[in-house]
Amino acid sequence: MLRLAPGGKDRRGSSRCSCSACTLANHRDLLLMAGRRPRLAELCALVERVRQVPFNPNITMAELIALSRRRDAPDPGVVVEENADFERM
Repeated sequence: MLRLAPGGKDRRGSSRCSCSACTLANHRDLLLMAGRRPRLAELCALVERVRQVPFNPNITMAELIALSRRRDAPDPGVVVEENADFERM
């Protein structure tokens, strides 16, 4: 059965089930997060710019967003629509 929701070891390639924007996630899982939750990724990139601290010691969220939009990026499968309360963050 194909699972349509993101989660650990799903068919879209996540290796674990954790916070979607975990700084400890591997590169592929971070690319999937940026593709699945684009608004959250943009918020993380904004925080990164304001604080002048990278999201991850090895890569910035801005770089992850750019890489997630490339043709060779992993297919995110489901793109999560954030609700109106997201704007308040």
